[in-house]
Amino acid sequence: MRVSSSLLPTTHSAIRRSLDLWFDSQRIHPVVVGDFDDSGLMFQFGQSGEGIFPAPSVVERKIQTDMGVRLVGRAEKVTERFYAISVDEHPKHPGVIAIRDAARHEIFQEKRK
Repeated sequence: MRVSSSLLPTTHSAIRRSLDLWFDSQRIHPVVVGDFDDSGLMFQFGQSGEGIFPAPSVVERKIQTDMGVRLVGRAEKVTERFYAISVDEHPKHPGVIAIRDAARHEIFQEKRK
């Protein structure tokens, strides 16, 4: 199946490699009209109607609400990794703890402790 006007992350990104593997497994052949290093720029091109674009499901509602775009499908098997690196195994700084806890709750849907 051909998908026209696709906006994708650049080929050297991990998420693009994951998307390409998923496309191949689904026999989808996107017509790439733009490769982006900056996801915000990719979203802006998508908002202006230049093509469809991938976005993390954790920000799906925000993107739909803020940008007035709609969901056209899901790639459930495509995942993206996030890393938070700290020199402390158990951080003590209240700012670092707040960021960690917010990420766990907002991104990973864990219950606050």
